[in-house]
Amino acid sequence: MATWPSSLPNFELNAEVTQQQGFIRTQTSTGPFKQRRRFSAVTKTYTGTIFLNGTQYSTFRTFYDTTLGQGGATFTFEDPTDSFNTGTFRFVEVPTETLLIGGASGVDQYRISMKLEKLP
Repeated sequence: MATWPSSLPNFELNAEVTQQQGFIRTQTSTGPFKQRRRFSAVTKTYTGTIFLNGTQYSTFRTFYDTTLGQGGATFTFEDPTDSFNTGTFRFVEVPTETLLIGGASGVDQYRISMKLEKLP
Protein backbone atom coordinates (compact mmCIF):
# COMPACT_ATOMS: atom_id res chain seq x y z
CA MET A 1 0.00 0.00 0.00
CA ALA A 2 1.20 3.50 -0.80
CA THR A 3 2.11 6.03 1.88
CA TRP A 4 1.39 9.77 1.77
CA PRO A 5 4.69 11.43 0.77
CA SER A 6 6.55 12.85 3.77
CA SER A 7 7.42 15.99 1.78
CA LEU A 8 3.72 16.91 1.59
CA PRO A 9 1.84 18.57 4.46
CA ASN A 10 -1.17 17.14 6.24
CA PHE A 11 -4.45 19.09 6.21
CA GLU A 12 -4.29 22.71 7.29
CA LEU A 13 -6.57 24.04 10.03
CA ASN A 14 -10.35 23.75 9.72
CA ALA A 15 -10.48 20.21 8.33
CA GLU A 16 -14.06 18.95 8.46
CA VAL A 17 -14.87 15.41 9.63
CA THR A 18 -18.14 13.58 8.98
CA GLN A 19 -18.86 10.08 10.24
CA GLN A 20 -21.05 7.67 8.31
CA GLN A 21 -24.33 6.87 10.04
CA GLY A 22 -24.10 3.37 11.54
CA PHE A 23 -27.74 3.03 12.49
CA ILE A 24 -31.10 2.90 10.77
CA ARG A 25 -34.34 4.66 11.74
CA THR A 26 -37.71 3.15 10.88
CA GLN A 27 -41.01 4.96 11.16
CA THR A 28 -43.66 3.14 13.14
CA SER A 29 -47.40 3.49 12.71
CA THR A 30 -47.60 5.23 16.09
CA GLY A 31 -45.16 6.44 18.67
CA PRO A 32 -41.48 7.26 18.30
CA PHE A 33 -39.29 6.05 15.46
CA LYS A 34 -37.59 2.70 15.96
CA GLN A 35 -33.80 2.93 15.82
CA ARG A 36 -31.18 0.18 15.75
CA ARG A 37 -27.54 -0.30 14.94
CA ARG A 38 -27.08 -1.32 11.32
CA PHE A 39 -23.33 -1.97 11.22
CA SER A 40 -20.30 -1.33 13.38
CA ALA A 41 -17.64 -0.52 10.78
CA VAL A 42 -18.26 3.08 9.74
CA THR A 43 -16.17 5.35 7.57
CA LYS A 44 -15.18 8.95 8.29
CA THR A 45 -14.93 11.57 5.57
CA TYR A 46 -12.32 14.33 5.92
CA THR A 47 -12.59 17.51 3.87
CA GLY A 48 -9.65 19.87 4.00
CA THR A 49 -7.06 21.97 2.23
CA ILE A 50 -3.30 21.86 1.80
CA PHE A 51 -1.01 24.55 0.38
CA LEU A 52 1.89 23.47 -1.82
CA ASN A 53 4.85 25.08 -3.55
CA GLY A 54 5.80 24.06 -7.11
CA THR A 55 8.02 21.15 -6.05
CA GLN A 56 5.43 19.79 -3.65
CA TYR A 57 2.75 20.14 -6.32
CA SER A 58 4.79 17.96 -8.70
CA THR A 59 5.15 15.36 -5.93
CA PHE A 60 1.41 15.46 -5.27
CA ARG A 61 0.54 15.04 -8.97
CA THR A 62 2.90 12.06 -9.31
CA PHE A 63 1.50 10.48 -6.15
CA TYR A 64 -2.14 10.98 -7.22
CA ASP A 65 -1.76 10.17 -10.94
CA THR A 66 0.87 7.43 -10.93
CA THR A 67 1.12 5.88 -7.46
CA LEU A 68 -2.63 5.90 -6.77
CA GLY A 69 -3.75 5.40 -10.38
CA GLN A 70 -5.74 8.64 -10.66
CA GLY A 71 -6.75 8.43 -6.99
CA GLY A 72 -8.27 4.94 -7.13
CA ALA A 73 -5.95 3.17 -4.68
CA THR A 74 -5.75 3.41 -0.90
CA PHE A 75 -2.84 4.89 1.04
CA THR A 76 -1.70 5.41 4.62
CA PHE A 77 -2.12 8.93 5.93
CA GLU A 78 -1.83 10.60 9.34
CA ASP A 79 -5.28 11.07 10.80
CA PRO A 80 -5.85 14.87 10.80
CA THR A 81 -7.76 14.68 14.10
CA ASP A 82 -5.30 12.33 15.84
CA SER A 83 -1.65 12.92 14.94
CA PHE A 84 -0.61 9.81 16.89
CA ASN A 85 -2.40 7.44 14.51
CA THR A 86 -2.27 6.75 10.81
CA GLY A 87 -5.04 5.08 8.90
CA THR A 88 -6.02 3.73 5.51
CA PHE A 89 -7.48 6.49 3.34
CA ARG A 90 -8.69 6.96 -0.21
CA PHE A 91 -9.88 9.90 -2.28
CA VAL A 92 -13.67 10.30 -2.43
CA GLU A 93 -13.54 12.69 -5.37
CA VAL A 94 -11.01 14.39 -7.61
CA PRO A 95 -9.14 17.14 -5.69
CA THR A 96 -9.75 20.77 -6.62
CA GLU A 97 -6.50 22.53 -7.51
CA THR A 98 -6.13 26.31 -7.48
CA LEU A 99 -3.01 28.15 -8.66
CA LEU A 100 -2.65 31.03 -6.21
CA ILE A 101 0.69 32.45 -7.38
CA GLY A 102 2.56 31.42 -10.47
CA GLY A 103 3.74 32.20 -13.93
CA ALA A 104 5.99 35.25 -14.14
CA SER A 105 6.54 35.45 -10.37
CA GLY A 106 8.77 32.35 -10.43
CA VAL A 107 7.31 31.17 -7.13
CA ASP A 108 4.40 28.78 -7.55
CA GLN A 109 1.81 28.40 -4.80
CA TYR A 110 -1.13 25.98 -5.03
CA ARG A 111 -4.19 25.32 -2.90
CA ILE A 112 -5.47 21.73 -3.06
CA SER A 113 -8.91 20.97 -1.62
CA MET A 114 -9.40 17.27 -0.93
CA LYS A 115 -12.10 14.94 0.30
CA LEU A 116 -10.70 11.76 1.81
CA GLU A 117 -12.37 8.75 3.34
CA LYS A 118 -10.84 6.84 6.25
CA LEU A 119 -11.62 3.17 6.00
CA PRO A 120 -12.45 1.13 9.12
